[in-house]
Amino acid sequence: MARNIARKSKRTGKLTQHPNIPAKPLEEPQPSVDPSDAGPKKVFVTCFYCGYTPSTVPSGGRCPKCGSSSWERYALSKRLLPEDLAV
Repeated sequence: MARNIARKSKRTGKLTQHPNIPAKPLEEPQPSVDPSDAGPKKVFVTCFYCGYTPSTVPSGGRCPKCGSSSWERYALSKRLLPEDLAV
């Protein structure tokens, strides 16, 4: 349930907004470079349930270790990887 953030001033009786809440939402700065174009990266796939990390999703989409079909995909910058994985 939403709370009313406006309150009545004791002195004037008018509705005023709480001083810690900005009257207008703050705008977040836009990134200067789209995150997907920020630099070279390597994509990894991991089984959601058991954590198995194959190089690609197996054919059929099932995890060979636990049999689930839920995969997580994430990317890391190549600068963060050891040299043998950054290929």
